[in-house]
Amino acid sequence: MAACPPQSSPSITQRGSRRSFYRFRVALVSGVTWLKYLSSFYYYTGHDPLTTGVHIGDLAVLGACTLILTAVATATIQRRDLRA
Repeated sequence: MAACPPQSSPSITQRGSRRSFYRFRVALVSGVTWLKYLSSFYYYTGHDPLTTGVHIGDLAVLGACTLILTAVATATIQRRDLRA
């Protein structure tokens, strides 16, 4: 079996670049935390309606999204030109 070559310790510049990449990644992730509110999964998961009851606010958001998307779909399908 072949032996692996010895690993050298990273230089100071490599450590610094790793730290700056980590800081960038943390800033990027913490900068987009507000996007979780745009997902329907945020309003659906994490609730236990049998023990804590239904969260009316979250249910209202899901219902409003359903009505808006249905209205948009109805309006756009009526504009299609299917005669040709």
